[in-house]
Amino acid sequence: MTEQWITMADEKVCDDCEKLSGQIETEEHWNATGRPGHRGTQCGPMCRCELIPELDEREQDMIDRVVDSVESRIEVILDETRGTRIALKGYESLGLGKLTYRQVAEFEGLVRAYNEMSGPLPQEFYDLSNIERELAWLRSRVNE
Repeated sequence: MTEQWITMADEKVCDDCEKLSGQIETEEHWNATGRPGHRGTQCGPMCRCELIPELDEREQDMIDRVVDSVESRIEVILDETRGTRIALKGYESLGLGKLTYRQVAEFEGLVRAYNEMSGPLPQEFYDLSNIERELAWLRSRVNE
């Protein structure tokens, strides 16, 4: 099996790990030369890198489909004052506007759970037009 050296890709990555970033080697090679945190890099035991197994073509295709689906549904917005935020594309009719990642995850999970329990959302839900009210409505019905 082959594994790829992956860094956190931020300003804290040491020079040694930066040079290893993206390198693909066998598991035996990494065991012999050192895995993240055990290789003698500048960051030493504080290393935040990971070795991830290389995917076969079928696995990569599945991941690509999931990523394409997610990318088609969300929009990442960088707001200098508030940081990164996420907006759901196509949810404007629900009055959701700009949401935090936590809100997106909770909202989508609750909608999915409601759909599995009760089917499509009723008009009553769409009339709420405010994320806090919609989340409260969903929580009250899903967590009963």
